Amino acid sequence: MSGEVSESVGSVPGNSQRTQGIDLKHTVQGPDRPAVEGPSGCAGSQIQGQRQEQQDSFGWVVDSGFRNVGEQCVLLVADGLGGHAGGATASRVVVETFGDAFLDTRGAISERLEDCLRRANWKVGSVARGNPSLHGMGTTLVAAHIMGGRFLRWLSVGDSPMWLFSTGELLRLNRDHSMSPLLRQLVQLGSLTAEEAATDARHHRLRSVVMGQDIPLIDLQDDAIELDPGDVLILASDGLETLGEEEIATIATTHATSSRAMVEGLLAAVSSKSMPHQDNATVMVYIQPAA
Repeated sequence: MSGEVSESVGSVPGNSQRTQGIDLKHTVQGPDRPAVEGPSGCAGSQIQGQRQEQQDSFGWVVDSGFRNVGEQCVLLVADGLGGHAGGATASRVVVETFGDAFLDTRGAISERLEDCLRRANWKVGSVARGNPSLHGMGTTLVAAHIMGGRFLRWLSVGDSPMWLFSTGELLRLNRDHSMSPLLRQLVQLGSLTAEEAATDARHHRLRSVVMGQDIPLIDLQDDAIELDPGDVLILASDGLETLGEEEIATIATTHATSSRAMVEGLLAAVSSKSMPHQDNATVMVYIQPAA
């Protein structure tokens, strides 16, 4: 991931007490590997592409402390930026800190997710301030919260996509905080042609990022969306967007009953493109179990 962001003022972390009910915490960052299986119905993996280092991180936390509603988990994908060491560090710190914070809090889900983001954002800034070589590092983040196996909420910053694949249709759920949506608006207004927008240098510029400063844009889904049996949730870094949405939907259809096979199929399709500047690509898939 590479991008530019505007300067802003720093933020501070919140406080809470550790609670019980931790089943699993897992964070992954590394070169190409077989898919890792997580909570029921979930798997994830990543490829390095043509980059010198893996700057994406992904992971999950599972909390079984709410027996009246069942298990809840958070799936996390982060895409780092800010040089090789900086991007890799930022994404790892955010995934780990967000996961720890989630297991450390109770209360309304949206408030917990916002608190986790505050802590992760503060931690990134703190680590960067302690090491001049990490100055300017940052990361995107998409965090999907699943309650009782079927009620979905999310929080995201940046351009890492999250899709819902349901009844044969692929729908992007979270907002894109790059310049791409604004360029599309300029095309609709007639200020740019589609060709000009596609080659515009601002295409991948980020309007919001987690880097220890104020976060100007946060996409927070407060009201839960109920997943139907067989629904598929796909979280990714933007390296997956080497594939078009039709290609993603086709692969999701082919592997609709296996999250691991779907993850491996998506990443294999990216690799098969043999793009000369292929970015890191990370994919997590959750499949709502059949009733």
